[in-house]
Amino acid sequence: MTNQPIKCINGDYVYNLNQISLSCINLKTKTLYEDELRKKDLLNRAYCVFKSKDNKVYAGRQDGLYIFEGEKQIKIKSLRITLFIR
Repeated sequence: MTNQPIKCINGDYVYNLNQISLSCINLKTKTLYEDELRKKDLLNRAYCVFKSKDNKVYAGRQDGLYIFEGEKQIKIKSLRITLFIR
């Protein structure tokens, strides 16, 4: 396992996961957005970033699941999961 950042590209944004924090770069404006959630709470680590088939970018953090809207991380309040058991 390497310490290389994980990158996820979606439209005008690149999301970078670097071990414990997320950053975002706007490709059009070349603006870097640091991990505001981690700045507020050092224990709120980012563990994963995922791009879905419908082009939504999600982040798994210490305190829950977030969805990106541009450079903003919005916490998902409730998650509905349907399980199919055979």
